Amino acid sequence: MKNKNLIIDGNNLLFISIASTEYFHQNNPSVGRKVLGELDISSLYSFILYLSNLVKDNLPDEDEDLRVYVCWDKRLKSDHVDWRKEVYPNYKANRSDEDNPNREAFTKIVKSLEPIIKKILTSMGINSVYPYTSEADDIINYLRNNLEGRNVIFTADRDLFQCVDENTVVYNLHKKSRSYITLDNWDEVIGIPKEHYVKYKAIMGDISDNISGLYRYGEVKTLKLLEDWDNNKLNLTEEQMAEIEVGVKIIDLDYKPLTNTETRLVIKQLERPEKISTIEIMQLFNSYNLTDIQNRLMDNWRPYLTLK
Repeated sequence: MKNKNLIIDGNNLLFISIASTEYFHQNNPSVGRKVLGELDISSLYSFILYLSNLVKDNLPDEDEDLRVYVCWDKRLKSDHVDWRKEVYPNYKANRSDEDNPNREAFTKIVKSLEPIIKKILTSMGINSVYPYTSEADDIINYLRNNLEGRNVIFTADRDLFQCVDENTVVYNLHKKSRSYITLDNWDEVIGIPKEHYVKYKAIMGDISDNISGLYRYGEVKTLKLLEDWDNNKLNLTEEQMAEIEVGVKIIDLDYKPLTNTETRLVIKQLERPEKISTIEIMQLFNSYNLTDIQNRLMDNWRPYLTLK
């Protein structure tokens, strides 16, 4: 039997869930939040509901087995310095929680909810996958390169668009452009030749990762440069070419494969969770005050859940 693999950018989806939850309550102050003791689980509710809808809309064909993987940013080796910082010391230097109150608040919510989410996902037969020393993007890219069957990646991170290939489509979670990106519609949706996508991002830069890009190169100028790259690059200075080269190294997810140690740890995390009973999963949802959505989840996923 073939697999249909749903690969979800966990932190990305959780941040989206938190943002949408906060926006809803700001505009509807009379609606009470969902709480468990002193813990606000409104975003947990939103995350699980969001995830269930993604799965419901992407169920496998009759001859396929459904596998769902949620990849998280939290490293198993927390004290490790990302190799990208060694290549480019300013990489993600703009992501200080102290300088961004909203990010600090979101990070606290993520840290409080992630262990609970993992427990719920495990009960539903969904693997949570963590990097050892790399990043979630690297793990997602590893999965799309190594899992058998066809893949659907869910993310709003444009770096992961490069993962689109003959076996992989990406669903853009960004609220303004939710759509599937495939090889067939790549030119129409992205508007940049796929073979130049990584180079395009290196030239343009990436504010979210603190990659500066080439000075005074906007979208129009960058696309014009890439139209005839082999000839046009001769007009760039050595410093500009070096800057592009560094950007490509950082952005290209195939540039540096996972280490043997990390590969073994990832493979271990891909083992299917042990089966549990329907009663056990319902008790778990009840314990987290999620009774009003558990029936919907069970109805949608029952044939695909890892149940006794």
